[in-house]
Amino acid sequence: MDVNYSKYSPKSLLEALSTIDRNGYPENYANLILEISSRRDEIALYEASLEEKKVKRWGAYFSAIGYFQLITSFFAMVGCLLYLYENSIFGAVLSFGVAALNGISGFFVVKRNPKYYWLCYLNQGLQVVSFGIGGLYFNYFGLGGIFLTYDWVSSVYNWLQASFSIGGSVVSFSLNNEPNGYVQIDVLAIFYLLVIYKVMSKLEANKVINGTPCQSRSA
Repeated sequence: MDVNYSKYSPKSLLEALSTIDRNGYPENYANLILEISSRRDEIALYEASLEEKKVKRWGAYFSAIGYFQLITSFFAMVGCLLYLYENSIFGAVLSFGVAALNGISGFFVVKRNPKYYWLCYLNQGLQVVSFGIGGLYFNYFGLGGIFLTYDWVSSVYNWLQASFSIGGSVVSFSLNNEPNGYVQIDVLAIFYLLVIYKVMSKLEANKVINGTPCQSRSA
């Protein structure tokens, strides 16, 4: 039975093309190809709309990361003031550094300034791996994260474990002789890096398609 593809929507035409048995139904396949060829402009607009929706979705994820960084900056600044109140200059400097990095990075993300997206890469990249060796441990996860941890020292946590935490620090030095021995991966930070990469890829693709440099714009 011949199929009338003229009443098919662009979405239905593409779905039919991906599922049709060209050997079992050669006439229908030929008709489908002809219909697609005759409506290539309409199909191109449909595909462009799908791509635009995808870009907006990733852009929304990216904006969320920017706002999270601004929130982190606020709480880090509060921590800086608390450290100053306790006369802990080292802690205050570290908290101020976190506040500055998150604040500047989040600002440029929200304002969509690609020139400084590397700051977002840096901020999230620092959060991917935490570790503890001897009396020193590095632990930076902003407002929280989703972690996979392996601890080879603690008799309680001497296995691979998954956890979620809220809060964190940048670099801390143990003041006692209790040994550390762990490696921790923040899965959430890796997801954030993936989102940044996707957004950057879309920006580069738009530059190639439009043939114009990527310019900054407000969110």
